[in-house]
Amino acid sequence: MTQQETLVLYIIILLICTTTTATVPSYSFKNNSKRAYFYLFASIPIIIYTLFWGLRYDVGADYLNYKGYFSFMPEKIEIGYQFLNKILNNLGFNYVSIFIVTSFFPIYTLFFIARKESKPFAVLLVYFFFTSSLVFFTQNGIRQSIALFFIFILISKIKDSKLPTLITLAILALLFHKSAIVPITFITLLYILKPIRINKYILISLLIILTFTGSKLYDIFFAKFAFMFELLDYSGYEENIGNYESAVKYDSGFGMILKLIINLIVIYNQDKFLQNKEDKQPIYYFYIFFVIGILLDRIIAGNSIFGRMNVYFINSRVIIYAYLCYYLISHKNIKYSIIIAFIIVSMLLLYISSILGNSNICVPYKSIFSTIV
Repeated sequence: MTQQETLVLYIIILLICTTTTATVPSYSFKNNSKRAYFYLFASIPIIIYTLFWGLRYDVGADYLNYKGYFSFMPEKIEIGYQFLNKILNNLGFNYVSIFIVTSFFPIYTLFFIARKESKPFAVLLVYFFFTSSLVFFTQNGIRQSIALFFIFILISKIKDSKLPTLITLAILALLFHKSAIVPITFITLLYILKPIRINKYILISLLIILTFTGSKLYDIFFAKFAFMFELLDYSGYEENIGNYESAVKYDSGFGMILKLIINLIVIYNQDKFLQNKEDKQPIYYFYIFFVIGILLDRIIAGNSIFGRMNVYFINSRVIIYAYLCYYLISHKNIKYSIIIAFIIVSMLLLYISSILGNSNICVPYKSIFSTIV
């Protein structure tokens, strides 16, 4: 399959998943008595997504490594992933099963979170999951993406679940990737401390400055936090950091500006959807993570290893963009409609750019059936 064919295919799967999400009945959201109806209809996009990505072959930079792990598991791999792998092995499945299961979990998590909201929010959440390119990271950083979505579930349940449940989710995240200690530490601090008050104008100024000068702070940042390579088992990378600098390129000028404008729109409108901060609802935690992520992004944009540490923060944008657009949709206004259209079109352009740039080595797409002679 050529690059152009893959581009068309990935756009088609985006459209299929978002349109089938729109078939989930509105009355099944926020209604525990209608939970069965929700998952009955939600199973359509979940199954389509799971089979499309689960039946891929050699798509994602680490695909062949994980294929090999199914038969021979290195001791350094986290125990949670080892346990999952062992269960599937003992059940008699082959290596394809691990990709099906790990493809299922992220898309299921999105619907788990969306069920507490509304149909428009669910559609937007799936759309931004694709167009933010988080979908491509889940095909590569498999263990870390599982940890990420456990963190998402933890945050989504932080207001209505008891402490033992939250601790269990934190442990599950750690069992799949030790780097989860970073977001867990931040969540704990946010949970204990009083709500952080963020002046949007100061934040806007800081984001603009870092967008154009942040890379100059990289040397300082690296020097202060290099110890984390050892902590998170990235020690081999520290000595050869120069070899990994080229793994992630800086955004093109146009893409960088689009991202900046979208993030500025979010920050400027933060008061519209970030209400009742004193109550510290899940959106509060997601927004703080979002802020940390976009500020760090411009400092460490040229380094793939630090980028992996920022995965837990920057990808909160998927939920934040969905919340903002949902708020704007619910308040019918011509100005808001223009803003929504700009964000949606811009994210689609960034999605196309990621595909053409072979994000996470997910191009070209190949299925396991292509390997059958």
